[in-house]
Amino acid sequence: MNILKLRKDAAECTWVPANEVELIQVVDADTVKIVLLGTADDLAHDSVTITATGKATEVAKTIAGYIQADGKQKGLLDVSAIDGVTSIAEIAAA
Repeated sequence: MNILKLRKDAAECTWVPANEVELIQVVDADTVKIVLLGTADDLAHDSVTITATGKATEVAKTIAGYIQADGKQKGLLDVSAIDGVTSIAEIAAA
């Protein structure tokens, strides 16, 4: 299974299985929002906002391509390492 590593800073990161991503939304040229499935004990959707100055579309395509490759390519995608990503916000209620 593919895993997304969402690193907020050097000391804090969240690991998200690719199959828990419900939606990838390009909010504007600088912002990508990933909406995650709710868990069994919390059915509300969670989301994470990624800032990718001027490259939101490219970052969204990279993440989507990685998720769709599930089964063909397994491993970890460090979202912070994608060209253009400048920050990742905390996972919060959508």
